[in-house]
Amino acid sequence: MIDFRCELFKLSSDKYRDFQKKIVPNIPDIIGVQIPKIRKFSKKLSYEEKMYFLDISKKEYLEEKILMGLIICDLKLDINDILKYTKEYVDLIDNWCVCDIFCSSFHITNEYLDDIFNFIQDYLYSDKEYYIRFGLVMLLYYFINDNYVDDVFNIISSVNCKNYYDKMALAWLISTLYTKYSDRTINFLKSCNLDKFTHNKSIQKIIESNKVSDKEKNYIRNLKK
Repeated sequence: MIDFRCELFKLSSDKYRDFQKKIVPNIPDIIGVQIPKIRKFSKKLSYEEKMYFLDISKKEYLEEKILMGLIICDLKLDINDILKYTKEYVDLIDNWCVCDIFCSSFHITNEYLDDIFNFIQDYLYSDKEYYIRFGLVMLLYYFINDNYVDDVFNIISSVNCKNYYDKMALAWLISTLYTKYSDRTINFLKSCNLDKFTHNKSIQKIIESNKVSDKEKNYIRNLKK
């Protein structure tokens, strides 16, 4: 069977590894493989190779965790089996990079919105940092629409973000909500009980968006705490 770690090292770059270590802090085990190369490598694997990799217990390197996530995202299995692997995977998430790449690639969500919306609820109300971020980023990518927007606003009103990367994800989610539901988001920001950091970071992200007019940005600035 293929030596996955060896193959990933063949794709590595010292320069990219140094770059990754800067943007993904406190993660020492980084090989240094660009994400498109990991995606390409994942696509080339046979079904048997993919399933074998999922069963390997040790996935210590950042790229090994990313590869596992991409494989899960591409599985052609029953949704319950996919969610079983997803549950195992979320337990491995220990940084924003692994979390966000998985969420943005988990396109099967669009076919099973109700199932996956229910699945992420326990993560959103966990006290574990990357559990919460996983839930928030999933909302950001797949549930900002008319069918779920009421639920999303209820969640952001009640979720308890204590850690930096959770707060950043919540601010990102709120700024994304603004691009589709600007009035509701403004009303939320006027009345919410967000901590000062998350509140102001949400406003900063809205202002940084190219989808927001200068007039809107000037108004939004006045909502800072």
